[in-house]
Amino acid sequence: MGTFFKKNRVKAGEFLLFLSGTLVLVSLFMTSSHLYDGILIAKEHWFRYTSSLFGSATFLFFLFGKKRRPISFSTSDVFVLMGIGWSILTYNEVINPAPERMGLLIQLAAFWFFLRFSFTEYPRLRKAFLFILIVTAIIEVMIGMSQLYGINRSFNPNYRITGSFFNPGPFAGYIAVAFPLLLDFLLKQYNERKGTNRKYPFWFWGGVVSFALMLAVLPSTLSRSAWLAALIPSFLIIVYRLDWWKKWQEWRSESGSRSIWIVLGLPLILILFIASLYALKKDSA
Repeated sequence: MGTFFKKNRVKAGEFLLFLSGTLVLVSLFMTSSHLYDGILIAKEHWFRYTSSLFGSATFLFFLFGKKRRPISFSTSDVFVLMGIGWSILTYNEVINPAPERMGLLIQLAAFWFFLRFSFTEYPRLRKAFLFILIVTAIIEVMIGMSQLYGINRSFNPNYRITGSFFNPGPFAGYIAVAFPLLLDFLLKQYNERKGTNRKYPFWFWGGVVSFALMLAVLPSTLSRSAWLAALIPSFLIIVYRLDWWKKWQEWRSESGSRSIWIVLGLPLILILFIASLYALKKDSA
C-alpha cells in the first residue's frame, strides 16, 4: 500500500485537490429552508467546510509531496491582501453588522494562498478549476433564463432574476467572472483553427451558445459593475487574441493624422458610456 501511494501520490494529490476544489466552487448552488436567510447562510457554511477540506488537502500534500516548486509572491497576492485589509479597516465594529465577517475574510485569504500553492504544485488544476467555474456559470445562466421567462421563481420577490442568489448583484458578478474566461477559450480555439481545415468540435459550439446566453442575461441584471467587470477584460482579451494592437499600429502608420482623431474620440466615448451607466441606475451598483 505504501509503495502504491508513493508511485501514485501525484495523481492522488491532484484528484483530492480537484474534488475538494470542485466542492468549493459549487457553493453557489447551496440553499436551505431550515436556516434563517438560508440562501446566504447555506452558501457561507458550505464554503467554510469545503474550503477547510481543500486547505487540509493542500497542507497534507505540502508536507508529504514528492517535490515542491518555489512559489513567488505575485501582484495578485498584493491586491488580494490589500482588498481584505481594506475590508477589515473599514469595518464598523460599533454597529458590527456581520459578526462572522472577519473570520470569513481570513478564511478567504487562506483559501487564495492554498489555491496558489495547488496551482504551482499541480499546474493542470488551474485549467480544471477554470473549466468548473465556467460550467457552474453556464448552469447559473440557465437558472437565470428560467426565472426570466417565468419557468421558475427567483429567490427574491423584488427581482425577476437572481439565479441561485438572493439578488441579481452576486448573480451578475459570477457570470461577469466567467464571461471573459469563456471568451478567451473560444478565441483561442478560433486562432488554432484559423486558416486550417480542422473542424470545431461540438463542445466549441456549446461554448458559443453559452456565451450568447451570458451576453443576453447580463443586461437584464441591471448591474453596472458586473457589466464593466465583463466588458473591460473581454476587450483586452479580444485585443490580445485577435492582434488588434498590431493591426492598429499598422493602420496608424498608413492613415497618418486620421488616427489622432480616433485617439481623441475614444476617451470621450468612454466618458459618455460611463456617464450613461451611472444615470441608468444611480442608487445601485
